[in-house]
Amino acid sequence: MANLIDLDEVKPATLREILQMIAAEFEPDWMLQFGIFVFSVAAIAMIASTGPLHRWGFVVGLASQPFWIAALWRARSPTGSRLWGMFALSLIYCAIWMLGILNRFF
Repeated sequence: MANLIDLDEVKPATLREILQMIAAEFEPDWMLQFGIFVFSVAAIAMIASTGPLHRWGFVVGLASQPFWIAALWRARSPTGSRLWGMFALSLIYCAIWMLGILNRFF
């Protein structure tokens, strides 16, 4: 019976190769959408509450914005152009989240 793999020629994978294999299994769009969902829903729920978490909703909302901006940067309209209006809206949301942080914490 012939050996299918010559074990003398097999070398262990480096940490970099292992991380590349793991990263190849995850699409960035899926991770961006997951971040948008988790942070945005948490922020709105926290802001809608009347308890001590209310003010932290602004911090979580600001933390959601990098996911929004990255997803919008990757997205294209059906004509192939970038979604500049939504990108500008995300930047405005950043300013509003920061205003909420300033009003609630300082």
